[in-house]
Amino acid sequence: GGPIVPGQIAFRLAAEHSEQDGVIRNLTTGDDDYGFKKGDNIRGKLLFTPEALPGLRVVVSWMHDKHRNGATYAFSDVSDAWSHRTLEGNRDTMDRAESDIATIDASYDITEALALSSVTTWSRIRTTTEYDGDNLAEDNAYGGLGQDQKTVTQEIRLNLTTDRLTALLGGYYSRLDNKKDRSSSVFSLGLDDLGLPVDLNAFYPGRLYIDTFQAYPQVVRNLAVFGDATWEVVPRLKLRAGFRWDEEKQTRANNNNVTLLTPLPDPALYGPFGPTIAYVNAQILGLVSAANASSPPVKTNFHAFLPKGGVTYELNDDVSFSATVQRGYRSGGSGVNPGRGELYTYKPEFTWNYELAFRSLWLNRKLSFNANAFYIDWSDQQVIFYPPPRETYNYYTRNAGTSRVYGFEAEVRYQPDRSLTFYGSVGHSNTKFTDFVIAPMDYGGNEFPNAPRWTAALGGTWQAEQGWFVNLNANWRSAAYQDIDDQDRRQLKAHMIANAKVGWRGEAFGAYVTATNIFDKHYFNYKYMNGSREQALYGEPRVLGVMLEARF
Repeated sequence: GGPIVPGQIAFRLAAEHSEQDGVIRNLTTGDDDYGFKKGDNIRGKLLFTPEALPGLRVVVSWMHDKHRNGATYAFSDVSDAWSHRTLEGNRDTMDRAESDIATIDASYDITEALALSSVTTWSRIRTTTEYDGDNLAEDNAYGGLGQDQKTVTQEIRLNLTTDRLTALLGGYYSRLDNKKDRSSSVFSLGLDDLGLPVDLNAFYPGRLYIDTFQAYPQVVRNLAVFGDATWEVVPRLKLRAGFRWDEEKQTRANNNNVTLLTPLPDPALYGPFGPTIAYVNAQILGLVSAANASSPPVKTNFHAFLPKGGVTYELNDDVSFSATVQRGYRSGGSGVNPGRGELYTYKPEFTWNYELAFRSLWLNRKLSFNANAFYIDWSDQQVIFYPPPRETYNYYTRNAGTSRVYGFEAEVRYQPDRSLTFYGSVGHSNTKFTDFVIAPMDYGGNEFPNAPRWTAALGGTWQAEQGWFVNLNANWRSAAYQDIDDQDRRQLKAHMIANAKVGWRGEAFGAYVTATNIFDKHYFNYKYMNGSREQALYGEPRVLGVMLEARF
């Protein structure tokens, strides 16, 4: 980077290529690099501050990102699974993503107190996924999906800054075009998966194979008007208020093509059992037929008014207290029931968020201590609903839940001199569904999945004037439930991860030794039964590395 026209035009370019080997071995193909990661990123910026128009600042940026990630799940029902992670898939499992994002960020100082800003973005994100659904050598389940999203956004803000009042008023527009949202898969089901009597298995193959192709073109348009203001009523007492009015329109269609690949038995060949087999065949073909559907575009429209209010009192220049109340919102939408090929809609969900905050500096500003306490009241919560009798691919999203979350966060940072810095944090979060019924089950009183009650972090850095430095840090989380419907025990165990970075950094060069998960702590992020095998998404093992850096 550097100036093109000194003081008026400057540029910056950056490029990055990264590769990371996988730690999973495929016993079927012999590939020992499953779980790999590869990425390329190119970024460019132009800065304009023309002398002919003082107060104008324009930044034009562009980014191109392309990356690929391999399989992440491995068997967990084998001995020494942590150190020797394996699977047996006969088909590749891989995610690919390619993104292009262009941005124009412009601001202009109309007067000393008034400024206008505009942010315009255009993006295109293309993703594809290939997967082996069972990670076994057999073709029991496999498929792929892809998206090609194009998004345009425009935001304009008018900012006012005076001695006692700061305020902004803005507008926002976005349009997402995802007309190439599609997926295809081949999977197998048993009679029990289809809700049919298993005592008829003697007349049917062990698994019924089904081929599907689904296309869900979607267009989403969003409009919003928002404002925010902070007024110092008297010295050290500030009132804050804000709002956002949001409207979202969605259009979504559906095209579901489902084909049964497995031949069904001929009732004429089974004598007295023929009528029963004919009945079961009709049930199977009826389920396949029901999943074949094409729906015309469904249009949904959602809007919400989201107010915010708060107060801040500054005890002195280094200590302040704040209280904030605001309403949160996630829009509703439309979805597709894979088992029925039906489009459906669901309503928005809302939260009321209450927060108390404390900010402070001590010991001549060498020590900072900050804390927050919060309470969240959730209504019309969007949950997945399986109508009875429960079938694997027959589900909808419904506004069927309410919940609450409360807790606190606290952090401390201490810098006794330029060479030493210490920091730490602790957080507590108590989650509970107060109303969550998926007939015939009632999950009221259960906690959120993957929500540890306690988290903590601790670290320190020593930095010498000659460029040498040492950083040690660790983070810890308490045990958590993995799923909403199995809370007899916390499946995700508590664990602590320690890391280190030691090295030397100069003006143009740097060299470091790094270590993540120093003590090789064994943990997983998710575990489940996939057919006949138990599989898990493992945490990262211990990784030791050397890093060389050059800046120019």
